[in-house]
Amino acid sequence: MTALQVRVRIARTPDLSSTGAWSTVPVQDLVTTVEQQPDALVYTFTLKPGARLPSAEHVFAVQYGHAVGGRNPSQDSYQATATADGTRVEVEGGF
Repeated sequence: MTALQVRVRIARTPDLSSTGAWSTVPVQDLVTTVEQQPDALVYTFTLKPGARLPSAEHVFAVQYGHAVGGRNPSQDSYQATATADGTRVEVEGGF
């Protein structure tokens, strides 16, 4: 891959707060941000310009805290865009 962006949106619920994010992609090849929006936490993983990722399985994980009790993830979502060999692909979905 020559370009990659993975975005995970966690819908705002009581006491929602970021507690981290990680990936199996080497840290020197990736920029990871967390944006607090009025209705969500948005985690973004972006491959740095010039970095290359080999064909393999890569894991992206977000961590967050919330109010005591269960939390319904039905409003959470993900979106990923990747470019490899000049071909761009996109996926998106929910949890």
